Amino acid sequence: MNSDALSTLQDHLLKALAIAPDETRRLFHGRGRCWPGLEQLTVDWLQGVVLVSLFKEPEAAQLEALKQRLLEVTQSPEWATSGAHTLALQHRYLLQSTTEWLLGEAIEDNSLPQRDMLFTTYYGWHQGFAGLARGLPF
Repeated sequence: MNSDALSTLQDHLLKALAIAPDETRRLFHGRGRCWPGLEQLTVDWLQGVVLVSLFKEPEAAQLEALKQRLLEVTQSPEWATSGAHTLALQHRYLLQSTTEWLLGEAIEDNSLPQRDMLFTTYYGWHQGFAGLARGLPF
């Protein structure tokens, strides 16, 4: 996860937030190996919560650079107009899938609409709900 990869991620997030969906959606899927340096990362829109999931532990400097870049996104006009209020970073590579709340209040669970259904998600659990949802075209 280098500077170029983080710039790519930031660009994708800003574009996705500019047209924030009205239901749960995957905003970025790096696990398909289409984005070098971002293979172990996904970003989901969960009704105002932007959840970044890491599936492999990055080096400490890479993790700090990722957090900094994500916090820069929260200062953008796209973030402000999207309705986003919370930024979470989930460490799925850890046994407990620890979630860091980088911006906003910690949330234990959330009811999320998806195709006329309502799902409850529990942050910090090993869940793949958003992976089942329709994603943004890239």
